[in-house]
Amino acid sequence: MKRVEEVLERIREIIASEANGKRVKDADIARELGVSAGALATLKNRDRLPIEEIAAFCAKRRVSINWVLFNQSAASLVENTEKYSFARYFSEARLSAGGGAFDLGEEYETTALSPCFTDALNGSKNAIDIVKVEGDSMETTIKNGDLIFVDRDETRIKDGAIYAIAAPLGLFVKRLRRAANGSLTLASDNAAYPDIEVSPNETRLIGRVIGVFSVDLR
Repeated sequence: MKRVEEVLERIREIIASEANGKRVKDADIARELGVSAGALATLKNRDRLPIEEIAAFCAKRRVSINWVLFNQSAASLVENTEKYSFARYFSEARLSAGGGAFDLGEEYETTALSPCFTDALNGSKNAIDIVKVEGDSMETTIKNGDLIFVDRDETRIKDGAIYAIAAPLGLFVKRLRRAANGSLTLASDNAAYPDIEVSPNETRLIGRVIGVFSVDLR
């Protein structure tokens, strides 16, 4: 049996279960998928599937699309998926280790992290952001072009820890220290850069830096 026929047969089973076992024809499948009977017949002849329509069909019924397309059980998918954590990678954003940068924005890619990687990071399982750093103010700890891993759940200040922080002048990656007057000190590891003092009311902690991936192996 062709793969298309196998997939349509699983869809037929779903529709039949909703119709108390009533015989389901290809025209019924086409109607439920939102395509014409002729279009479905053409796709069958070409051994192709209307993937977007099938995805919508499955989402509406809360049925695993992997089961419909590949005969994979939902239980096996959960078991394997739960092994991984998922981080947000902001490929276009930059956190500044020098002057201020722009906001992270809303555009990001979701990337899977293996268990050994998240265990090494020792951060929140699914609250990690990955952002590239620009500037040299945090060298030698964090170098220009490095990727940092930010735990969004870590928003309570640990004196001397490194954080991603939104301040009036932009977004920074800095060590944070509480000043005696109640303000926050944004400190650089590079002694060439002076400390920056800001009011806590004018800042927002994005999260604590829990790991660094350096692109410079020299």
